[in-house]
This record gives sequence, C-alpha cells and structure tokens, in this order.
Amino acid sequence: MLYLGLKAKYTYYLDWNSIGFENFINMAFRQVFGRCLLVTVCIVFGINKFVNSAPFERKLTESYTRIHGKLSETSFILPLDPSIVASYSYELIILTGFLLILGSTLVIFNFKLGKWIISLLFLAFNIFIHNPVLFVNRGDLIINIHMILLNFVIVAGLLISYSNKKEKNKLKDD
Repeated sequence: MLYLGLKAKYTYYLDWNSIGFENFINMAFRQVFGRCLLVTVCIVFGINKFVNSAPFERKLTESYTRIHGKLSETSFILPLDPSIVASYSYELIILTGFLLILGSTLVIFNFKLGKWIISLLFLAFNIFIHNPVLFVNRGDLIINIHMILLNFVIVAGLLISYSNKKEKNKLKDD
C-alpha cells in the first residue's frame, strides 16, 4: 500500500491490488488525454477568433439579427438591439475567444469552472448562431447542424470527463 497523506484522523491509502496498477494508469491517461484533446479544439477555436475575426463578426451580426426578428414575432424580446450587437461584434468575438482560452486552461488544470464556461459558451453558440430555424438555404442548414453536433460532442465530452471522476482511495480509520 502507498501512503498518500494524513487528514484529520483519517489516513488515505491507495491499494494497488484493489484497483490494479495498470487499470489506474490507463484510466488516468485516457481521462487526461481526452480532456487535452477537447481543450485543444477549444484553444484552436479561441485563437482563430483572435487571428481572423471578420467572418465571426459577420456571422454573429447576421444570426443575431435573424433570431431577433424571429423572436420579435412572438412575445419574447431580446434585451439587445441588433444594431448594438453589430457595433460591438468585434469586441464580442474577442471576448468569446478569450473565454474559450480561459475555460480551456481551467479545464486543463481540472477546475469545474472551465467546464461551465465552455459549456455555456457552446450553448449560446447553438442558440444564437447555429440555430437551424434561422436558415432556409439547405447548404447553410447542413453546415450549422454540423456545428451544433460538434458543439454538443465537445460539451458531452467535458461532462463525461467530469462525471467519471470517482475517488479510488480507500478511507481507513486509524
């Protein structure tokens, strides 16, 4: 058994025989490797927003104007006018890139706040930018459905990576 530390009156021991050393190493490697792959995708998305923000600005302005028009037909009104979003689209895209990189960095260091930042960003992307209701052209519809699925896979991967974390240490009484 390997002594891991003393906390109050309990001592944590890692029993290699109960979990199997090979299984422990494989589980830790797969979890860290999967999390790093997801984070790499998010970091690339974030850096891309800094390098080439013009297409993202145009897409944000067009999509927000469309969704504002669709929702104004109902009784639901969005708090921001499309002209305000259009005038601050560059800043919103830069903020989005910063939040993607920040959330990815927090996920690498295993903070749950990073998972929530990325999950909420991708949820907002799906609602305001990639919403299939906004597109009538079949090509645009297929591209945006593909992006929705990609966003859901990233969020699901983040949620699964955090849901599989169970404490494998045995708690023994002194």
